[in-house]
Amino acid sequence: MNKESNFISALVYCHNDRKVYDFLDFLYQYLEKTFDAFEIIIVNDNSNFNTKELLSTFCKNKKENSITLINLSYYHGIDKALNAGLSLCIGDFVYIFDEVDINYDSNILQSLYEKAQEGFDIVIGCPSSNSLKSKIIQFFVEKMLHLKDFAKIKKMMLVTRRSINRLFSIEKVIYLYKFSFIKCGLPISSVHYLSKTKESHEKNYMKNFLKALFIYSKIPY
Repeated sequence: MNKESNFISALVYCHNDRKVYDFLDFLYQYLEKTFDAFEIIIVNDNSNFNTKELLSTFCKNKKENSITLINLSYYHGIDKALNAGLSLCIGDFVYIFDEVDINYDSNILQSLYEKAQEGFDIVIGCPSSNSLKSKIIQFFVEKMLHLKDFAKIKKMMLVTRRSINRLFSIEKVIYLYKFSFIKCGLPISSVHYLSKTKESHEKNYMKNFLKALFIYSKIPY
């Protein structure tokens, strides 16, 4: 199998999650198998001692310059923490993970990349849900804010270097990165997948909806 020549960055957010080692190993194997060159940037948002030990062990076991660990001295939250890592990513394409659950196959990651190769600057991973509550929330997000699939973004995105440059040309600090990418004006698409484990999406959908509604009134595009 010929590997892809594009340089890939993977940005991973972590806060007190004992599953982080397994996730990073899963991600590393996918990147190593698929791409000639890649980097993993891990943002540790002031996690507890056990999580810090898992992260340190992973980095030591790999012993490669392709892994960067950023340890934040106090809790920032996902969006502020990812700002620290996003500015360090140098890849032509950047995977962004704000959760470290492995409830999908690695071919979903490949699907995101293949979709980006079709000319999309932002490709979002959307876990499917047949729940009536989820569909209602999604309907209001799409109709009120014109943000297709925004409320469904839960774990991952793939973005291009062009989209990152566009964002930082607009705002030095990205207050809500998912919303900011979607509203930056570049081509966007999505890849839907079925979770391996049963998940409840309503809380996540509503949280994203309220965030988007607030930020939408604050940031001009």
